[in-house]
Amino acid sequence: MYKTLKSYLKTDRKFLGSMLKIALPIMIQNLVTSSLNMADTIMVGKLGETEIAAVGIANQYFFFFTMILVGLCGGCSVFISQYWGKRDFTNIKR
Repeated sequence: MYKTLKSYLKTDRKFLGSMLKIALPIMIQNLVTSSLNMADTIMVGKLGETEIAAVGIANQYFFFFTMILVGLCGGCSVFISQYWGKRDFTNIKR
């Protein structure tokens, strides 16, 4: 077993590289989405308080539906991973 996190990171560089290739686009997409919401608020900020409140409410709905999709994808990934491990490709397609 690994004694420290540092020794683990040194030994499994191939895995970390693969994980970074998957995680980096996701991190960039999240950054772009957050920046878009902030840019909306900044642009509308010059119009007035009511307009800023409207953008805030719209961003809350957007965030709510995004979290629903994140939850569904997270739940589906658990089942897909289990089926992939069992080599049960028919249930993955279902």
